[in-house]
Amino acid sequence: MPDHASDDVPASDAGGVGDAVAADLGWPRSIDLLGSGGDHDAWLVDPDGDEWVVRVPRRPSTDGDPSGALVHELTEHIRRSVGDDVSAWVPEHRLVGSAGWVAHRHVEGRSLQDLVADPFATVDDLSALGRQLGRFIVAIEDVGAPPGVPVDDVDPVEWLDEVDSLAEGLAPVLGAERRDRVRRFAAEPFRAPSRDELAVCHNDLGAEHVIIDPTTGRIAGVIDWSDTAVSDPAGDVGRILRDLGDDAMAATLATMPEPQRPDRARRARWYARCLIVEDLDFAARARPDLLAHALDAFDRLYPST
Repeated sequence: MPDHASDDVPASDAGGVGDAVAADLGWPRSIDLLGSGGDHDAWLVDPDGDEWVVRVPRRPSTDGDPSGALVHELTEHIRRSVGDDVSAWVPEHRLVGSAGWVAHRHVEGRSLQDLVADPFATVDDLSALGRQLGRFIVAIEDVGAPPGVPVDDVDPVEWLDEVDSLAEGLAPVLGAERRDRVRRFAAEPFRAPSRDELAVCHNDLGAEHVIIDPTTGRIAGVIDWSDTAVSDPAGDVGRILRDLGDDAMAATLATMPEPQRPDRARRARWYARCLIVEDLDFAARARPDLLAHALDAFDRLYPST
């Protein structure tokens, strides 16, 4: 489960970003902080009239972190290997500066997370989005793992320990009855996927990383490839369930070979229940505007009965 930083101060500065971009893309006319997540600051720059997003790590790299060079290699490998309809959703990536920060072309549109959480916005057809995302997952899964791609095994004990710990800290938000639902879930056994059930996947296909074209309502691009790994594709199906609901997940699963669907649906629901607790923690600390939507998703995934 990815980390979310509690620090609101960006770890990078505009001057350093400008110097890095100037060395490889040209001096930017403007440099704006788009946002800060658990692992990166995202800066929007526009050298030579082209808009790029530079992702600057918020902490020193460790041996387990994918390097910028590897993220660049993976995304370009995927862009070359999938069909045109899917490759169009993978923005071009470059490396900038001596540190090898990852930059990708800016994707115009609005994040699906903001759309589904906005009471004044409408998403016309969640099942259609589920089908598009299912084709996306399957296409990447069929690419095959290039050399050096990390393997992200699932350790249920580690995931459930973190879920239970986060829920304890969220007790004032959840209340006693919701807290008990998480405690019961964390005590249930879960069969982790076998090695042959793992495949190349985006591995963080949350609605915050899906950009929607506001004029067509269709996917314009998928961003943040820093967690890409050989992992369980059901994890990304679970993110679709968490963010878009059961109908969207059913549409996603319908794009996959029928023998895979029952086990993937079972595992997807388990991942969704873990990940919604993480989402609640992030919303409570950093995005209070998302808290009501996250609580609605929690109640959908943890029915009171």
